[in-house]
Amino acid sequence: MSKIGVVIGNLGTPASPQVSDVKKYLKQFLMDPYVIDKSWWIRALLVYGIIAPLRSKNSAHAYQSVWTPQGSPLLVNSQKLVDKLQKKLGSSFQVVLGMRYGEPSIQKAIEQLADCSQVLLFPQYPQYAESSTQTWLDEAEKQLRLQNKNQPVTSITTFYAAEEYLSALSKLIQTEISNKKIDLLLMSYHGLPERHLQKLDPSQNYCLKRKDCCERICEFNQSCYRAHCYSVSREVASRLQISNYEVSFQSRLGREPWIKPFTDQVLLELPKRGIKKIAVAMPSFTVDCLETLEEINDRAREEFLKAGGEDFYFIPCLNDNDIWVEELTKLVQRSILK
Repeated sequence: MSKIGVVIGNLGTPASPQVSDVKKYLKQFLMDPYVIDKSWWIRALLVYGIIAPLRSKNSAHAYQSVWTPQGSPLLVNSQKLVDKLQKKLGSSFQVVLGMRYGEPSIQKAIEQLADCSQVLLFPQYPQYAESSTQTWLDEAEKQLRLQNKNQPVTSITTFYAAEEYLSALSKLIQTEISNKKIDLLLMSYHGLPERHLQKLDPSQNYCLKRKDCCERICEFNQSCYRAHCYSVSREVASRLQISNYEVSFQSRLGREPWIKPFTDQVLLELPKRGIKKIAVAMPSFTVDCLETLEEINDRAREEFLKAGGEDFYFIPCLNDNDIWVEELTKLVQRSILK
């Protein structure tokens, strides 16, 4: 009996934390027109002439601080998840890992599914964004065409509202904070330029033009990353029965406007408001990576404590947590073509 192929996707990682490999990775990542949505010439000038040369050394240092003996945390944790999911789904499935940038590539992942009766594309981005979800899907569909794959293909493009994701995330956070005395749960999401959100607003007069634009999902923000983030936060807070939570956005780059509030600024302000014991979750990442381990668990922790904070509890991502594997199995099974 032919198998059902499942491609679990994520952003990617340098081959090593050395400057040369990090520079190569940054060039591939930042030259993606979905990531820096400028003309090719402007993008090339920015990436090859400014960003890669200036950021490679610092980025390499950051990667070195989280690199494990087994390799990149994102790659190691993703492969563990794939292995557990394969075991859970059983022999009628073939689960492979495909990274948008670096290795293992999407091309190599799809090459392994030649004999499968159908393929499920599953990039691990709960909230939709062109610079994550769409670019991964475009590359996967391109590789399917290039390899002349004729199997039926379906995909999970956005799962921020999926019961399986919300259930696993809420249970993980509850487990992590149940025995801790905290003043606030901060849910920090990856940031995006405001322009990336506004160009997906069909009305061109709603996104970030109204103070309540992300308070509910409606016809104007169905594809809005920021609205998805706030929706997840409201749902998690409701399930945990807590009101002491806030939302922020991290990892901004460049001088153009990015979505607010900024995580680093929020962390500096919290102690001034008497909020000194916090737990931090990162619901836009399903797997721990540089942005969670170095940016939040290292730098953000240090900044918060220096600003007068007392306790900083880092909540890991879902990774290969058994609860997530169980829920992910359900999500895959209900998403395949019958």
